[in-house]
Amino acid sequence: DPEETFFQWKPVSEDVWIAFGQGGNTLVLAGKGAAVLVDCKNAPFGAALRREAEAQGAPIKLVVNTHHHGDHTGGNHAFSKDLAIVAHEKCKPRIAPQMNRYISQAKEAVLTLSADERPCAAKVREDAKAYHNRMNQLKPAEFEPKITVGDSKELETGGEKIILRHFGPGHTDNDLVVFVPRRNVVHCGDLLFYRRHPFLDRESGGTFKGWMASVLGIVELCDEKTLVVPGHGELTNVKGLREEV
Repeated sequence: DPEETFFQWKPVSEDVWIAFGQGGNTLVLAGKGAAVLVDCKNAPFGAALRREAEAQGAPIKLVVNTHHHGDHTGGNHAFSKDLAIVAHEKCKPRIAPQMNRYISQAKEAVLTLSADERPCAAKVREDAKAYHNRMNQLKPAEFEPKITVGDSKELETGGEKIILRHFGPGHTDNDLVVFVPRRNVVHCGDLLFYRRHPFLDRESGGTFKGWMASVLGIVELCDEKTLVVPGHGELTNVKGLREEV
């Protein structure tokens, strides 16, 4: 029920959902007794994300970050104590230098949620206050991936094969694309801002040439029926990807 959840959850196929709001788009895929979650939104909303994601029907057993930016890795702290978080090998060293961003998100969330009168926001306000109260004790290890990958890797969770691909520097130098072949779903991370101008983080190794090559690499993974999840924006397909380049 949309009125009972803080995030806007959109079912896109059987046992596959996208959560919109408070950071980059999150993909949840429920397999046999286990679910995969891609991207963790802003830091103060990590606990709410885990709670609502697991309410979709299966416990989260694997978390993937598409890149290091705080609106995709901030919520890692709600998963890192007991779960493996997977990211590109160049993601991990970029986490510690952005600790101030994770901390500043605590103050921003408390202010934002104080004006949110929806019943579903009450528990999230408690989460944000608890996160705020320990912001001076936060450590990089709570946000860092435990497993890092290079250009490609295949994983399996809940009976689902998960293919991770890095096509080189694009939005950043540590972009991972997540492809689930049986479900024909691909999460592009911020290599795709659907119907928005692309953003290249040059300080983090992003390049225009590399971004174009990465998007074309994603196109090669797709057929006409592939569900394409952007880092920001609405769900699209391979036609939407081709429009970007």
